[in-house]
Amino acid sequence: MLCSARAMPPLLVALTASLLAASPVSKGDACEGKVRVHRAWVFRGGATVRPAPSAELVAIDFAHRDAKPVRVQLQDGAGKDLASDFQWVLLDEQGAPVDRFFESLGAAAKPRRLALITAVPQDTRALKLVFLGVCVVDLAVQARGPEWPPLPQVELLSWTRQGPAATALVTVRALLDGELPTGVARQGNKLRRPIAAIAVDAKGQRLSRGTLQRRHFLVRYWLDADSPELLESHSGPLRLPPLVEAPLPAPLTRALTRVEELGLASDDPYEARRFGLSPRP
Repeated sequence: MLCSARAMPPLLVALTASLLAASPVSKGDACEGKVRVHRAWVFRGGATVRPAPSAELVAIDFAHRDAKPVRVQLQDGAGKDLASDFQWVLLDEQGAPVDRFFESLGAAAKPRRLALITAVPQDTRALKLVFLGVCVVDLAVQARGPEWPPLPQVELLSWTRQGPAATALVTVRALLDGELPTGVARQGNKLRRPIAAIAVDAKGQRLSRGTLQRRHFLVRYWLDADSPELLESHSGPLRLPPLVEAPLPAPLTRALTRVEELGLASDDPYEARRFGLSPRP
């Protein structure tokens, strides 16, 4: 049956409303589909942020697909800025932690799911997460949520030198599958961050992936003429044992150099890490 001219406008209105409802970005989405917050909860587990006695940790699980750098500001429910350190955690698609020492939020960031861990006044249950230049999301903080494992426990076994480089053999417990040891060598008043790490066996003589419960790594640092004094970890400073005067096997030296080269040359910040966790000759 043909529609009359009078019947057309309501039909067009209905079709337009239907198309808008089917759009992936709803009319009320201030974030324009670039950000999706999954949940916020009082956090329990290993964290690098240390709350004051009057504060507690919260975690915010969100996904973003904006290619621009992610810049955020946290506010209380009334819109007052909250000053605190942030810990960024890379998550998998289900929201489980992959890397609790995630640092790269660069302009070429791919769509990813992240958690932000920070300290807020105790019993704070309403927050605003401001994605600068994008949108503001109101958060209801749940009293309970996922409990994550403790931070890695690092034990230094031995170390050796090859010219300007020092290589430490460490054993690590509670390391997640996307993490590498994060110990920092202190040389005088200078901190030396690791430039390469590879998974090895317990004696540090051959490449070996190890287990998630316990892994061993060779970690390389570039140094000045003096020896490092301390190796720091999240479990506290570790004093160096005596220097081992033994050259590394050639395959291990090549693998460490390969990780270092990937870290400098690759556009993928995780390529070097993937190689270090499952190294090849």
